[in-house]
Amino acid sequence: MRKTLLTVALVILAVLTAYFFIRTNAEENELTIIVGNTTIEIEIAETSEQRIKGLSGRKSLPDNRGLLFIYDQPAFYEIWMKDMNFPIDIIWFDSDKKIVSISENVKPESFPEVFLPNDLALYVLEVNAGFSDENRIKIGDKFDYLKAE
Repeated sequence: MRKTLLTVALVILAVLTAYFFIRTNAEENELTIIVGNTTIEIEIAETSEQRIKGLSGRKSLPDNRGLLFIYDQPAFYEIWMKDMNFPIDIIWFDSDKKIVSISENVKPESFPEVFLPNDLALYVLEVNAGFSDENRIKIGDKFDYLKAE
């Protein structure tokens, strides 16, 4: 009986440890930001591997969700639609978190074309196509972090 209780306790401990480990890692890569007057739940792509993959291979992106690319220094970062399954809006921000360029309704079939900002950018946000227009997001708008999820 003691052996069974000990085994059950260890299994519960392992499950709880795994849950909190996964939740902690998810929190590190998920944030809420506001652009203009619009709140967006985002995932963060900050490693080279995450930035190369982007939204590739996904079937869709939920409404008011996005992927924010965070780079180490301002540059003219290229975005392409390799292995994409749905169109997106691409929004580039400078180091002050101000929008410097927007490419709207970029379609998967545009690959291998690359899309570039009009000015140096430090952040790139990918959202569903039409998002910028629907939410009146424009060049000059800024984003702010709201809270960790």
